[in-house]
Formats: sequence, C-alpha cells, structure tokens
Amino acid sequence: SVLVEGRESIGLVFFGGIGPSITMMDFAKITDFINANHIRVANLSISFPPSVMLNDGWTRLWIGLDQVIASTPQTLWVAAAGNDGWNIDNVPVFPASYTHANLLVIGALDTNELNENDFWHYRRAAFSNFSRKKVDLLAPGVNLAAADIGGRHSRVDGTSFAVPFAAREGVLTLLEHTE
Repeated sequence: SVLVEGRESIGLVFFGGIGPSITMMDFAKITDFINANHIRVANLSISFPPSVMLNDGWTRLWIGLDQVIASTPQTLWVAAAGNDGWNIDNVPVFPASYTHANLLVIGALDTNELNENDFWHYRRAAFSNFSRKKVDLLAPGVNLAAADIGGRHSRVDGTSFAVPFAAREGVLTLLEHTE
C-alpha cells in the first residue's frame, strides 16, 4: 500500500523481530534510529492484554516500548486499541494504555452500512476496545480489503487495520504544516 502518494520525503521503516526476545539494547538502537532520522509518525498496529505481560520476555518488550515512546516526543505513535471489546480504563492493554502525550490510540469504526449522509450514526465495532480516557479516535476497521503475504485478497476486521487510516492522516497533517 502507499502511505502518501507523490511524496518523496515520506519513507516507511519496518522494525522486524520485535517480540519477547528483544533486548533493551535493541530498544536503545530503535530510539537512536528514530531520533537520528527524524521519524515523525509511527504505526503500532499491535495490542496485548496484561496477561501476556506476566511472561518475562513480554514484560521487557512493553517496558522497552514505553521507554522508546517516552524518548521520542517528536514522534506521533499511532496504536491499536485492541480487539477484545473491553473498556481499557478497567482492563489495560498495551501499548494503548500508556499515557504519553505523543500516543494516539485508535479503535475500530464499523462502516459496513456506509451512509455518506448520516456519518454520525456509525458505531464502534463490537470487538473494538474502548475508553473515555485512552481511545482517541475511531477509524474504519470492519470488512476492509487487504492482501496477505502471498498476494491473495481478503476482507479483514480489527483495530490494527484501523491504525493506518489515522497514521496516514497524521502524516498528511504534518506535511500540510511543514511545507
């Protein structure tokens, strides 16, 4: 997919291998890379419940990611709210439950019954986590067209699929105010 067409100054960077075996040194390298390359918007299409954090490797992952976000205040981090239908004010999920000013948390909007004349009646997707304090925006996240690694097309649901809509708007807003 194309994040922003016709913008040579836009680059996409993928940090692969982020999982329970990541080290704090890896997080330091990621932070250095983000700061050195002036990365302004980052997509965090991930979400895990607190039960996952009980594993030592995953705990290290979430502590490290928290430190990266805190150490890169010039970067807008756009994160998935999660797909459990939970109020994350009561049951935290990460990274959506971090409290950084540069973190934008995205839930899924059900646009299946698209009605351009009645936008205000769209609903939060039933599976989307929600919060009065932590979820900032809803973006389309139901029955979206996607391609898998093999190039086959399918329909998908999820807050991870809603995040790119918001990340793209973040990039466009930054470009509009910096050109």
